[in-house]
Amino acid sequence: MEARSSKRKREFSPGTVASSISLPIAVPPLPLAETEPGVPHSKTPPSLTSDNDSTSKSSCRSPPTPSQTRSDQNTFTMRDERDILDLYATDYQPVWAAGIEFPGVIPEEISQYLYEDGEQVSLFIGPLSSLFWLEGVEELEELIRDPAYVLTDEYRSIPQGSPRLWIVSILFEEGKIPATFMDKIYEEPVRRQASALSYASFIPPNLTTTPTQNRIQDVFPFARLQSFPPTISCIKTKLKGKKNNRDENYVDLMNTFINSLGGNLLYKGLSRPSIVSLASLFAPLVSSYTLQNEFGPGLYATSSLKYALDYAGPDGVILIFKDVDFRPLVKIDLAGEDWRTTVDYWTGATISNVSERVPALWERSDILQGQISVKDLRSKQRVPGPDSQVVGVSYAGLNAFASALHMIIWLDSSR
Repeated sequence: MEARSSKRKREFSPGTVASSISLPIAVPPLPLAETEPGVPHSKTPPSLTSDNDSTSKSSCRSPPTPSQTRSDQNTFTMRDERDILDLYATDYQPVWAAGIEFPGVIPEEISQYLYEDGEQVSLFIGPLSSLFWLEGVEELEELIRDPAYVLTDEYRSIPQGSPRLWIVSILFEEGKIPATFMDKIYEEPVRRQASALSYASFIPPNLTTTPTQNRIQDVFPFARLQSFPPTISCIKTKLKGKKNNRDENYVDLMNTFINSLGGNLLYKGLSRPSIVSLASLFAPLVSSYTLQNEFGPGLYATSSLKYALDYAGPDGVILIFKDVDFRPLVKIDLAGEDWRTTVDYWTGATISNVSERVPALWERSDILQGQISVKDLRSKQRVPGPDSQVVGVSYAGLNAFASALHMIIWLDSSR
């Protein structure tokens, strides 16, 4: 984990577009709220002007008071997402954002996530404290300050096309954010058995660094056979480089395991606990915090291993599907107006006459296919990006994916 570095006041001129390496847009972290008595501060909240100050040159809000953030010990005050340029005016460490010039020299903790070919996969890259500020949930920084919790101010990336608070849900799945804090963010209680989470956080002990064919129930004791193949190739791999360099590990995975597979491949990156859940019930988790997936609820896969790595994180899992048979299924290719309407609807944008604009065959669809969005941080608009995603949205679609599961790769960043 990365230790927190000191924050310095920065001046930023908003006219320029970032460095030679351009990545997907990142979300800015929110300023930290005051802690409850007895919890030590590790930093002072940034001094920002009030919303009511007509002389303010920033759209940033004033730091919330305890009454605003802790009026009820069982809830958090959800704020709007903040602007990346406003982050650069605070004392928070800067976040790399797609299409925005980074203020200063890009540190190694960020450059490790950038691809040498300049492909934009991430929306934001930065320390968790800054990402929390951008997302409007700076109360979570209490978990970083308090040594009783395992969360540190590590650098993480947020993928293009991901829903708001994606990083929060991933950290919860990794066991780094307690369910009690998730309950305060979302309306419904979020509970998970500690014993199940503990088991799911480890790589299965029978795996090696050489691909071996395994029955699904030999890897996941409580798996259901469903539509899985008789055996699946399974492997664990140690991430390379001092900082788990994303480009280096992408090249290594392609050369060592994937280039020899042949066929049409789709990838899915997810956390270790999520694959345990999928092995038992091959269906996506549907709740209030997954509704904002840009094509709606479903099982998402992509043709881009780079995107899958971003979603998996440093200690996640990559699923590889080979030659998925879509022929007997109702498949919708979302493009043009259909893509725009679908993404706007599921991400909460305002749409007029929405019932008249639903894509044809939507009610009978098994598979959705379309481009992953990239976000223009200045206009706040999502537009189709260069990489595609395929989504199973029916039982038939999910079965098609399950029957084509060819390989599972566990990633390991430990040293």
